[in-house]
Amino acid sequence: MIVITDNQHYAENTLGRDINWSHDRLPSGTSVEILSRRIFQKDKLYVGEIHYPGGWEYIFITEFSKKSQYDILIESVRKGLKPPDKLLCFAGAGKKFHGFKNRSWIAEPGNIHLSVYHSPNIAIDNFPAVFLALPAVSVAQTLDLIPELRNKSGIKWVNDILIENAKISGVLAHTQSSGKIITGATLGIGLNVETVPEVIRDAFVPDIKTINNFLPNTSALKIADILPILTAKLSENYNLLLRGKCAQIIAEYQKRSIVIGKTVRVFSDSDVDYSTLIAKGKVANLTDNLELVVDGYPQPIHQGRIVYTIEK
Repeated sequence: MIVITDNQHYAENTLGRDINWSHDRLPSGTSVEILSRRIFQKDKLYVGEIHYPGGWEYIFITEFSKKSQYDILIESVRKGLKPPDKLLCFAGAGKKFHGFKNRSWIAEPGNIHLSVYHSPNIAIDNFPAVFLALPAVSVAQTLDLIPELRNKSGIKWVNDILIENAKISGVLAHTQSSGKIITGATLGIGLNVETVPEVIRDAFVPDIKTINNFLPNTSALKIADILPILTAKLSENYNLLLRGKCAQIIAEYQKRSIVIGKTVRVFSDSDVDYSTLIAKGKVANLTDNLELVVDGYPQPIHQGRIVYTIEK
């Protein structure tokens, strides 16, 4: 994997290993060179290479990003840039980051802020659901590999990963297509490892915690401990997608849902204050498009924010 960074020491700490740095510069005018200028907004960059889990081609690493790398990737593709498949962008912290539906996401040091770009160039059924499920499932599977957290995480519809009813991660997905062919997919993952972001709790997000909040101090983890597991799981699930096994990804999301069987209230996310109640009842299931099937409602619900009673 080629590592591109503006801070060699930070990149090595993030990846948890020494990097073989090169004196070569990125070839001018290539998609990777153009993207690096947009991400770093600096002339002096460092290029290195390492072996890393998942078979990734590139990773951009910066300690602080003035803008969401997820947004930079999407905007660049819209302007005609064609990044390579299997590309990662990591920011230690930053400004103008956001979650689902542009809701504010506080990007603080000590946590994972990862953007992923894929160009599968194949036809994919239910692709919006598949690409949202892929990072959510990958995060949950990553947490399962931490012994103290095995089988403790679940997915709250539609894009939050929780442990003991506290939000620990959120995911995003954006796709580009040409006819039935998916030409590009940008995924975003925010995962709290060491730092609890200072955000307002409400009915939709009553609590926020980190991975380390659930571990003894002697077992505290750092980004370098989690990132290789996460990137390996992302790659594993992407390979399932490429082999036509998207249904397996959706089924894993459905299995890990924490809202099935719960009585929920669903509010419209078209309102600034989420004041419009659009459904109330027990969630019977999730469709293969990740729509809510709520008892008493003839049509599945495809968007909104939910509140459910926490069982004690």
